[in-house]
Amino acid sequence: MSVNQLYPNSPTPNISVNSWDFDPGYDLTLHGAYLNYLFTELNIYLNSASIACGLAVIVIVLLIRSYDPKLVDRVSLRLTVVISAVDVIKGVAYIVFTFIATPGFWCGFTSWLVLFLTNYYTFLSVAIAFNLQWVFLHKRPVYKWLEKFYFILSFVLSLVTSVAPWATGHLGIDPSYGVCWYTSYSTRRTIVWEWASFLSWNIIGTIYCLLIALFVIIKLKVNSWKLQSFGQQSTNSSRIGYRQHRKAQATLNKLVTRISLYALIPFITQGGWYLNEVIMQFGHYLNIGVDFWTIVGTDLPGVFNLIAFLMDPALANSLAYIKNDLLRQYGDISTNDSLRHRNTKNGGFWLWFTRTFLGQAKANAGTSFHRGESAASQETTSYPSANTNDKLGLAPRLANFECESIDDEKDVDSISAINQPSLTHMQAAYSLSADYKQDMEASPGLFNTEVHQKTYDLESSNPAGARNRKSKIGESMEIVFRGL
Repeated sequence: MSVNQLYPNSPTPNISVNSWDFDPGYDLTLHGAYLNYLFTELNIYLNSASIACGLAVIVIVLLIRSYDPKLVDRVSLRLTVVISAVDVIKGVAYIVFTFIATPGFWCGFTSWLVLFLTNYYTFLSVAIAFNLQWVFLHKRPVYKWLEKFYFILSFVLSLVTSVAPWATGHLGIDPSYGVCWYTSYSTRRTIVWEWASFLSWNIIGTIYCLLIALFVIIKLKVNSWKLQSFGQQSTNSSRIGYRQHRKAQATLNKLVTRISLYALIPFITQGGWYLNEVIMQFGHYLNIGVDFWTIVGTDLPGVFNLIAFLMDPALANSLAYIKNDLLRQYGDISTNDSLRHRNTKNGGFWLWFTRTFLGQAKANAGTSFHRGESAASQETTSYPSANTNDKLGLAPRLANFECESIDDEKDVDSISAINQPSLTHMQAAYSLSADYKQDMEASPGLFNTEVHQKTYDLESSNPAGARNRKSKIGESMEIVFRGL
């Protein structure tokens, strides 16, 4: 039987079937005017949503950073911002990609851009997963050189793996494939090129992210059991201890949910694409259902990244700190400080913003609407502001002491006792733990305030035995909030 009979659509009938450059010409195009119209519309609208969500993450982080850089001083957040920027550019590239289906420079360029951005997205996701492994599982500090290594290596690998196939002429249009991607798609040589420059890196990276997430979740669950055991002991001594335990447990659940979602994002958004490519390479047909997953998934990374970002407890803590700090400075217009802020730069705006959107702090005796402290403590206690000279970065987390929710007014004095310590006292408490000090200096934005509350409670109740007692919850508190 002749080659034309076996492969009637082959564009290379004069080449040996055993050659790496023989193209069987399998029809892998999307048929039907309605499906083509539907997928085009999905590409436009879903990528537009992804662009908007990616920009939202970038804007939120930049706004918080402009208020206090320590609030977003986390490696994973910086990686998330870069991933959001990649999502924005990739969304634009996909929209342009939808309308280019003719040979030429722009076809090859859009193919390269999609390949580069997809690889870059995966390598950055792997960097976040490795950072979790390094900090959380191995309990190692994050060094500046290591963070630079994340960004530089991800960019260089993405550039090398994407430029090589474009420079050798393997990116462009294949009429049998239907869109600008790899040329001569069904040849053995192209299949090897795609696996070497695209599929192998992305599939291995996605599996790695899933495995690290699984290990982290298991570790969190183990720490949760230890934390629960400690919480049961603390509830026998005080109601405050029970609330601290309950809040820490809630934060832990949020962390588990966020990490689970984060790990699933590469699989949800890219998994359909990898499966679709494998089916077309070895099954020689286009699966409409998997192709639909490919279109929808690859168009929504910015949306899923925003969802994971909004579920990050660090974001809620940062917003709570900013709200509390604004209320402290501008909420009570009866104080001289608030009146003074009317005449300072941007003071009038922040005063208007605070009074309009955040409310007004009560200044009368009793309790403060926004702060769990007595009137006496309001007059005598000096809280660190957002602009304090705080080398260890404790102020943003110390401010969360003032964000306690009061179950009843009897708790006010008890809460005040915890809220009273000065910044110097808290630094002294932290000096008992080398791990705390090292981590706070390396990454001051990583910790949640429940750690401070537990630590100070231990130090104040039993200073002599604090070191031994704190070791019992070392893994259940320090590890839980380390690097997440």
